[in-house]
Amino acid sequence: MKTIASANRQETTQMDAQIQVDVESPTVLCVGDEKEMLSALERLFEPEKFRFLAVSDPMEAIRLLRRHDVQLVISSQRLPGGGENLFLKRVAAEFPGTLRAVLIRYAEADLAGRLVQQGHIDKFFLRPWYDEKLKWEIRHTLARHALIQENKRLLKSVQDQDAVIRHLEKRLIESAEPRNRPDEEAVLSRMVLDQLPLPVIGISGGIDGSQKIILANRAARRLPMESDPLEPGRRVCEFFPDAISGRLTVALHTGTTRVLNRRSLWGGVYDLTCIPLETGGGTGVLLLYRIK
Repeated sequence: MKTIASANRQETTQMDAQIQVDVESPTVLCVGDEKEMLSALERLFEPEKFRFLAVSDPMEAIRLLRRHDVQLVISSQRLPGGGENLFLKRVAAEFPGTLRAVLIRYAEADLAGRLVQQGHIDKFFLRPWYDEKLKWEIRHTLARHALIQENKRLLKSVQDQDAVIRHLEKRLIESAEPRNRPDEEAVLSRMVLDQLPLPVIGISGGIDGSQKIILANRAARRLPMESDPLEPGRRVCEFFPDAISGRLTVALHTGTTRVLNRRSLWGGVYDLTCIPLETGGGTGVLLLYRIK
C-alpha cells in the first residue's frame, strides 16, 4: 500500500519528466527575516542544480541582484493589508527580467492569487511546505523563465534576420535595374550591409557542391574562427563542418531556405539560416545568430 509521501514523490517525479527546458546554472534569491526558515531552505535546495542565495536584508538582496544573474526572487516577508511588497516593487522596476514570488502562509493565499492576476508578482509558494512539491515548483518556475528568455531570443533573431532579408531584397531589386546608378550608391549599399550586427555570408554554389564565399560583412569577418579569418574567395568547407556545408548545398540547389538551430561552432552555439537567391546551385546568403 502506497503512503501519501511515496505517492507525492511519484507524482513529482512524473512532473519532473515533463520539464525539458535546459536551464544552465540558474540562481534563486530568497529574502526573509526568519533565519531558521532561510537555513531550512538552504538545506533543502543544497542538492539542487540551481544556486540558492538567502539573505535577511533587502538592501543586501539588491546588491546581490546587481552582481549576479538571478532568475527568481522570493520574498518571505508577510504581505501587508494592501498586498504591496515594497522590496518586490523595487525588483520589478530595476530588474524586469527577474521573476518575482512570495512565500506566504495559507491564510494569505487568496491575496497572493489576486496579486498574480494583477501582475504584481509572477508566482506564490505556500508555507508550511512539502519538500518535494516545493522543489518541483521552483524547478518548474525556473523552466518557465528559461522559456520566456528563449522566446525573447528567438524574436530578436527573427527581427534581425528580417532586417537583413529586407536589405538583401532591396539590393536584388537594384541589381535588376539598368546599371546607371552612381558608384557612390553602390558603396553606400555595401557600407549598410557592413554595419549590420548580424554576420552575413554570401555564398556561390558550384555543381560539385563546393561553395565559395563571395561576400562577408564586418560581423562575419570578426567571427572567432580557429583558422584564418573568413574572407571572399575561400571555400565554405574551410570554415564549416561537412554536416553544415552539405545542408547548404541542398538549400542552394533546391532553392529552399534551410534553418539549422543550435549548432556548436568556434566555441559558441549559433542558429544558422541559409536563404537561396536563385535555384540550380546559384547564390545564397548565410545568416548567423549567436545564442551563447
